[in-house]
Amino acid sequence: MKWVKFRIKTVTEAEDIIISTLYDLGLEGAQIEDKVPLTAMEKEQMFVDILPDGPEDDGIAYLSFFVEEKEDGSLEVAGEKTTTEAVLADVKRELEDLRQFMDIGEASVVVDETEDIDWINNWKQYFHQFYIDDIPESSITLLQFYAMQVLAEMYPDKRIFDVATDKSRFDMFDKVCGTDQIRLRFSKNYKVSDIIDYWNKDVESFKAKSSKYYLYK
Repeated sequence: MKWVKFRIKTVTEAEDIIISTLYDLGLEGAQIEDKVPLTAMEKEQMFVDILPDGPEDDGIAYLSFFVEEKEDGSLEVAGEKTTTEAVLADVKRELEDLRQFMDIGEASVVVDETEDIDWINNWKQYFHQFYIDDIPESSITLLQFYAMQVLAEMYPDKRIFDVATDKSRFDMFDKVCGTDQIRLRFSKNYKVSDIIDYWNKDVESFKAKSSKYYLYK
């Protein structure tokens, strides 16, 4: 299945009105790309303890609309058969009408084509697989530090403890680890080798003390 993508460069203040206007044309569902910071409520709904800073909001937004392309190359919008050229002309006309009473920025439109296979495969460039060879001996918590180590190597300018602005959230991280030493040692070089001895130093004594409470062996 192929799709024609209409990507509009505009400003964040015009996102809603453009989406609403083009919805009336039959272009339903918009993909929004902008740098507007997350609200406090949005952050609370995310299952992340420490959020890195995003890029500074420059007021620019990109709105993308996708229309399925038929086998004969035609498009169907609002139940009617049409063409890429006709849809593009309608979009540009509506944008120019909006420009008469509000700032919509550059309002340029780029037309591209994509296929389902692109969406199916594009995520793979961000996926790095690893294997757990010995599950009984694996520390699930420690695996998270290995993940942070790899991410720090891939994106050295976005190392989690360096870019976090809400330092108060470190307190919960330290409580989970039982000490602030894990965070402090790890954040120097983002290497598991810097913390693994400290992490494991009480494992054996804990196993000995807790063994009598085990329900299963």
